[in-house]
Amino acid sequence: MPNLARTLLHAVRGHGAREIFCIPGDFALPFFREIEDSAILPLYALSHEPAIGFAAASRFRASISVLAVTWGAGAFNLVNATAGAYAERVPVRQ
Repeated sequence: MPNLARTLLHAVRGHGAREIFCIPGDFALPFFREIEDSAILPLYALSHEPAIGFAAASRFRASISVLAVTWGAGAFNLVNATAGAYAERVPVRQ
């Protein structure tokens, strides 16, 4: 039986996602391990949250990119990259 993480990964791939950009954080490490082990989508880990936000927006190809960060400070660090995407009219979905 598939677990929740694999079901989620198959769902976002089914909606057109081509990759996941991430900052592995302590609260999300089991999820990141599942992404790597399943190989459903390629995982790109960068060193800072704004970097993954800008990478996802710059790779816009009429498909979606997934951002995965830990909650709290990790999510707040994506605010500027998300605002930049809105300003440049890159579609952003939550």
